[in-house]
Amino acid sequence: MKSARVLLAENLARLMAQSTNLRSARQLALRARVAQTTISNWLRIDRAPTLAPQLSALEAVAKAFGISVGELLSEPVNDELVVRLRSELQASRAHASRVSRMLYELAALLESGDAAVEPAARDFNDPSSTELQDYLLSGAPPSLASRRTSADRKK
Repeated sequence: MKSARVLLAENLARLMAQSTNLRSARQLALRARVAQTTISNWLRIDRAPTLAPQLSALEAVAKAFGISVGELLSEPVNDELVVRLRSELQASRAHASRVSRMLYELAALLESGDAAVEPAARDFNDPSSTELQDYLLSGAPPSLASRRTSADRKK
């Protein structure tokens, strides 16, 4: 059985390699709001083998990855399944982005009546897409969305 320090280092390295936006100690430290040297020390068990991580830092790093501290300090369960699910999630997000672009293109065509219009497509993760008409696409209750009739769209 591996020690918690070894598991922490291995899990951090694996999670950082699988992540799209937390691939370096610097990126992870910024997201988790811990010192970059803390992350680096956790990754290098040979440099400081007796270093004991603080629980608050472990919680912050686990939260940055969207996992629990227990998952961060335990052996990975069926790593192949996690990799497959992550790739399916990435494909699903790409599909959602394509569908979003098609919906914006369709809306632009319906509003203008001109097929030569270049719509402004936005990514699903775009924080600036918070206009009322976007809430239906993001799953907000219909009562919060703007009420537009088909006659309004044709104008």
